[in-house]
Amino acid sequence: MMEEILERVKKALDIRESTDLSDTQLYKLLEKTRNRYHPDKTTNIDAKVDYEEKFKELTELLEEFGKHITSKPINHVHELVRVENNFDLIESKQENLRLEQKNNNLNKEIDLCKARIKELNDEITLLRNNNAEKETKKLLELYKLNRVNVYAIGLIAILGLLFNLLLQVEKVANLFAKYAPFLNEGTVSYATLLLLAISSGLLLRKYLQEKIVDNWSKKINLSSFQKKIFEDEAFKIAMLDYSGYRRGRKKEDYESFSEYHRRTTDGNTYFLESVITKFLNQEFSPKNRIDKIYQNKFLNLDRIVIYDNLKNIIVYNLLRKDLIQAAGNHGFEKAFKINQI
Repeated sequence: MMEEILERVKKALDIRESTDLSDTQLYKLLEKTRNRYHPDKTTNIDAKVDYEEKFKELTELLEEFGKHITSKPINHVHELVRVENNFDLIESKQENLRLEQKNNNLNKEIDLCKARIKELNDEITLLRNNNAEKETKKLLELYKLNRVNVYAIGLIAILGLLFNLLLQVEKVANLFAKYAPFLNEGTVSYATLLLLAISSGLLLRKYLQEKIVDNWSKKINLSSFQKKIFEDEAFKIAMLDYSGYRRGRKKEDYESFSEYHRRTTDGNTYFLESVITKFLNQEFSPKNRIDKIYQNKFLNLDRIVIYDNLKNIIVYNLLRKDLIQAAGNHGFEKAFKINQI
């Protein structure tokens, strides 16, 4: 068996004649030869494949040769010291081979894990993008005119116009006089005009509601708007308060606000989703009395639903950009950790 392995070693080293080289010397030569065929030694793609096969073949031979050397019996006492030294050397090299193979296997597993993580991250990014688009569509659908509304309001408007035109015909006037003597022509005319005005007003209000929500949705998707959230003073204070709360710190425990600020921001910073809702209310609330009457009375915007959907869109965008990450719940609210600003 040993002779067969020696022949394979000599063949790998291209030694055709008899030699006085010891097993240890042959082992070292085989190791050097193997290292010359390491795949990292070449950048040529075709050559790299050949190197990998040769490197694997020589590694297996080196390991097998090392096992036979370390198990070889000692025949003479004067060989004891030399063999012991060689045994330690080869045993350590054998251990290096085992560790190298283990490391290669682990690296392959790591590469597979990295590929899987990248695949999952791509899926998460796609889901976040889809969720952001879904929330935007959901928000627009809230005030978007559907087919039934358009037909109903349009039908009312057309009927109003027809009634108003028909009232000009004497035949219709006679019919009203005959079947509804308590109504005069002027009263019916004013009623139909009022009906037309109401239906037109409802149609206009629906259009303006959709327009405002669409403008707000476009605005919150701007990077400048998202950056503005983190620069808002109220947001910073709320962030400090909640970050301090998570660390069990209170303002009154520190002599100055600057010390509290330094201690609280030393590490991760957190915020609650309600802070974004408050910021949206601050940004989109009416700025004067006329605007307040226009938005709250005439348009009758459902701000709670709108802000909640806008908040979800902002959170999805921040998660997609990896600016924040989920940090559990705080009561009925979601908490988030800031990665970078």
